[in-house]
Amino acid sequence: MLSSKKLEDIRAILPLYAKGLISDEKAEEVEKFLFDENLLQRELKFWNGVKAGYDKIKKDFPEPRNNIYAKICTQIQERKRIKQSIWSLYSLNPKFSFGLIMFQFLLIIGLLFYIFNLKYEYKTLSTTEIRAETGYTINVIFKENAREKDIRELIKKIDGRIVDGPSKTGLYVIGIKEKDKKELALDILSKSDIVLFAENAY
Repeated sequence: MLSSKKLEDIRAILPLYAKGLISDEKAEEVEKFLFDENLLQRELKFWNGVKAGYDKIKKDFPEPRNNIYAKICTQIQERKRIKQSIWSLYSLNPKFSFGLIMFQFLLIIGLLFYIFNLKYEYKTLSTTEIRAETGYTINVIFKENAREKDIRELIKKIDGRIVDGPSKTGLYVIGIKEKDKKELALDILSKSDIVLFAENAY
């Protein structure tokens, strides 16, 4: 049983004990009497609740303006440092600069070649030379799962023949000799399960 004076001494340091602000020796002394004293247990529970509430308020409360300003300044300095590092690498390393320029140059050349090739490819699909040789032409794109056997049977059915293709985009040019069969052939192709696209070649 604690004396009144000792009990008051322990009660006086309970808030500090709850916050972990007393020495290990004092903490051991408090814990020694906590088990037997219900009053101390109730008060410690109260101070633990106060501490938890304070921690929550502190967490939700906005940071002081000085801290916010310091963080903003730190972020600005960090971004400047990253930019300076990149530019210093670019300017101090001639090989890196030359390599970057060459990469950009080759990329532009590659894009121009691709665009030119694409335009040329579509142009040749509807040239008058092909039409003159075959009579009439139809542009056709077959579905990816279409079998070669089925494609040939369909072309035979419309009495046509492949005069060009397939292109990189999967486009075929089908030649039809007789004009009166062209519309019928176009209708058959459009309704076929293996055809994705069919139209007159102009």
